[in-house]
Amino acid sequence: MPEALALSRATFRTIQQNLAWAFAYNCVALPLAAGAALPRFGLALTPSISGAAPRRRRACPAAADLAAAAGLLTWLQQRATARAEAWG
Repeated sequence: MPEALALSRATFRTIQQNLAWAFAYNCVALPLAAGAALPRFGLALTPSISGAAPRRRRACPAAADLAAAAGLLTWLQQRATARAEAWG
């Protein structure tokens, strides 16, 4: 039971990190795609780049999810190694 609770805490921590990264990306990328930087900085994205921004947003979290899964696997391996060493 303690192993399951520790894994659920690590998983929830990973979910929170992914949510924070997605929120930060949306706060930056979506206004740029909508042209919010045009009046102040003269920065405008072409329609093709603006159209690609949501697709990229979907691709980046997928890569982040893979990295998070790899992190959880590493965490599990470290726990298993520590547990095996404790049992001697």
